[in-house]
Amino acid sequence: MKLVSFLPLLVSMTTLAARSAPDPVPAKFFVNAPFGAACETAAAEHKIVFIDFYTTWCGPCKMLDESTWTDPTVVALLTEKTVALKIDAEKERALAKRYKVDSYPTLLLLKPDGTEIDRLVGYREAAKFIEEFNAGLAGKSALARAREAIVNAPNEHDRVQARYRLGDELARAGQPAAALAEYLWCYDEGMVSVPSFAGVRLSYLLTSIANLGEQHPAARGALLERRDAALARAQQSNAPLKSLMELVALNRVLGSSAESLKFHDSLPAGNPRKAQLASLLFEPLLAERRYRDLVAGMSFAEASKRLEGYANLPSNGSTEIARLNRLLAQKTFGNFIEAFAGAGDLEHARMLLDRAVAFDGSAEAKQLYRERLSRAGHPELLPE
Repeated sequence: MKLVSFLPLLVSMTTLAARSAPDPVPAKFFVNAPFGAACETAAAEHKIVFIDFYTTWCGPCKMLDESTWTDPTVVALLTEKTVALKIDAEKERALAKRYKVDSYPTLLLLKPDGTEIDRLVGYREAAKFIEEFNAGLAGKSALARAREAIVNAPNEHDRVQARYRLGDELARAGQPAAALAEYLWCYDEGMVSVPSFAGVRLSYLLTSIANLGEQHPAARGALLERRDAALARAQQSNAPLKSLMELVALNRVLGSSAESLKFHDSLPAGNPRKAQLASLLFEPLLAERRYRDLVAGMSFAEASKRLEGYANLPSNGSTEIARLNRLLAQKTFGNFIEAFAGAGDLEHARMLLDRAVAFDGSAEAKQLYRERLSRAGHPELLPE
C-alpha cells in the first residue's frame, strides 16, 4: 500500500481503518463469479469487465461503497456497460499481481479477453467517476487525461494537483524518469507555492518518490540530496520550523528517523529547535518511551488544543469518514495519555484520560487506553 503516516495530523487513515473494519457489502451490480466466468459473460453480452480491487482496511474503498457505488447513475452505467467484480486484493493475490495492483482502490476496465483498457486509482465521487469511466471507455487513457488536466487547469492549485497526478500516471505507465521529474517539480516548486499542499508535500508526495525509488534509484538519490540540504538548513541557529519539518519528513520516508533523533539529541537543553523537533518526532520518541523528551516538546495546553481538533474532525456526512475520525481520535488520545503518564505527570494524564473517556467511552477505546497506560507503567489510572 502506497500511503504512509507523517506527523500526528497526517496519520494514515488506511492504517487506522484496519481496526474494527466491517466487511464491505457489494453493491447489487457486482456479480459473484470467478474472473474467467465474468470474462465469458462479458464477451457473450458485448460488455467489458470492471473490477474494483479493494482491501478490508482501505478507507477510500469503503467511501466508494458508501457513496459512489450507491449513486443511481453509476449503478445504471455499470449495469449496462459492464460485468462488474468486487475483488479483495489480499485474497485474490494472483489476479492482483497479474494486473500490478498495489494501491487501493484500483478500478480496472478490461476487455473480455482480459486486456486492460484503463484504470482509475483512488476514490472518485460519482460525477468524476462517470466522467473518467466514459473517457476511458472512449479510448482516452488515464495518462492522456492527466496531461489534458494540466492544460485545462483553471488555477495554480489545480495545475499543481494535475502535475502530481501526471507523475502518478507516468509511474504506472512505466516511465519512472518522467514521473520523477513531475514529482520533484511538485516538491521543489509547485507545492511550495500553494500553501494548501504543505501537508501533502511532506507526506504523500514524498512517499510517491520513495516508492518510485524501488524501480528507479535516481528517486532515492533525489531524496537523499534534499535530506542533506534540509539538514544543513536545520543546523542553522535561526532555522525556521519549515526546515525542521522537511528534515523529519525526508528522514522518515528514507527509513532514517534515527537520524532525526540523533540531531534532536545533539541540541543542547533549552534550544527552541529541540522542543520543536520533539513535537515533530512524537511517534519515534513514543516508540522508544522517551516520555520526558515528548512532554518537553509539548505543553499540556498544546496537547489539549490538538486533541480538541481531533475530537471535532468533520465527517462531511460520511459514516466511513466518521468511523475513521473516531479511530484517529482514539489513537491520538492514547498517545498523549501514554506520554504524560510515562513522564510522571499523572495529574495531566488523568485529565486527558477523563476527556478521552468522555469523547469515547466504548470498551474498545478503554482497552486501548489501558494498553497505553500499562506501557507507560501506570495501569492503575484506568482499572478494569
